[in-house]
Amino acid sequence: MPNHLDVQIREIPKTIEGHIFKATLHFKGMLIWGPISCHDNVVLLMQAIRDGDPRFEFHLEKKEHTVEGHTRQIIVKVDGVELERLSVHDNMDQMVEQIHLMQELYPQL
Repeated sequence: MPNHLDVQIREIPKTIEGHIFKATLHFKGMLIWGPISCHDNVVLLMQAIRDGDPRFEFHLEKKEHTVEGHTRQIIVKVDGVELERLSVHDNMDQMVEQIHLMQELYPQL
């Protein structure tokens, strides 16, 4: 039986974070989001999402350090268990939308 992945995003008060990666998200090898500037917490996010659905895969590329504001919190649950709750940039809104779209179009069997 496949795991049930649930990814949600909500607004939070602005925080300032350093970004060191460019990230892309792929579904079954197909690019569905990015490249987008990301904080190093994307590594935790990447693992949590893959734990819930291994069809999703992040590709990371190091980039020059930049400082950007985070105005969102992303919550990743697998089988109802919260794996991560991370401060993220509002550019993650589209990533969450793409995850939901892929889950709708290609449900796990």
